[in-house]
Amino acid sequence: MHISISGIGSVQTYIYNSQTGKLSSKDGSTDEFVDYFNGTLSGESSESLNGYNDLEKHNIERLIDLNGSWGRNWFQPDKDEYEITCEIVNGEESSYSVNGKKS
Repeated sequence: MHISISGIGSVQTYIYNSQTGKLSSKDGSTDEFVDYFNGTLSGESSESLNGYNDLEKHNIERLIDLNGSWGRNWFQPDKDEYEITCEIVNGEESSYSVNGKKS
């Protein structure tokens, strides 16, 4: 199992499948955050997940939900998989991009 530590300066990249609504790690390895995002692991049952992961999950879900709002269309009808990257800038700010484009 791949366990990542989230903290300031950390960058995580995932693959989001718009058809299944599931996230996977970019390299295909097992990842607790991915399991947590996909609902197969609860946050309470993990020793490696933390408050950053709760916020990251919320922000990725919001990014997905807001697709098409305010003229931002991250997802295209002829494509199923998208690279979502999260960088923790500081204790209060994270930066997200979809296929390299800042959200």
